[in-house]
Amino acid sequence: MEPFLDTFEFHHNDADDPANALEKYMLEWGVGMLFRAIMNRSKPIIRFKESSKEPGKYFLVTRSGDSKMSKRFQVGPFELNGDAVLESRADGKKFNTTFEVIDDGKTLKQTSVHVPESGGAKLPDAVSIRTLDEGTLKVVATCGDANVTRYYVKREHVKDKKDDEL
Repeated sequence: MEPFLDTFEFHHNDADDPANALEKYMLEWGVGMLFRAIMNRSKPIIRFKESSKEPGKYFLVTRSGDSKMSKRFQVGPFELNGDAVLESRADGKKFNTTFEVIDDGKTLKQTSVHVPESGGAKLPDAVSIRTLDEGTLKVVATCGDANVTRYYVKREHVKDKKDDEL
């Protein structure tokens, strides 16, 4: 997990992906129109951080950007190759999310399994495969028949008391 304990900012989509690959992925994952519009315009920042309160457990912190108006979300604390943690998305949908390190520590796999409301439809599982190559984080996200490949570059941590308290 050590190589992933850093902060990364979205840089670009894969040139081979169709122009609307992110839109198709979000539709498949049940993301509403408002949140899709925000995500299509944002430059997300993600950070993996080891818990200061529970060593050996980690958090994934995602921001919609680097402004005071950005939205912040977190998943965790989670253990690698451990039990799923319940994640609540901004739209209220819930997921059981697991993280595992594969390929001798070079790849981080995140799997999110939808927990439908009573009587509600189940969304397809979402899987994100993250690999690092010379400071660039490649994320291949798949949900149902949709996938998108996005690249992130290392950047300085966003100063935030909430992150420090994790």
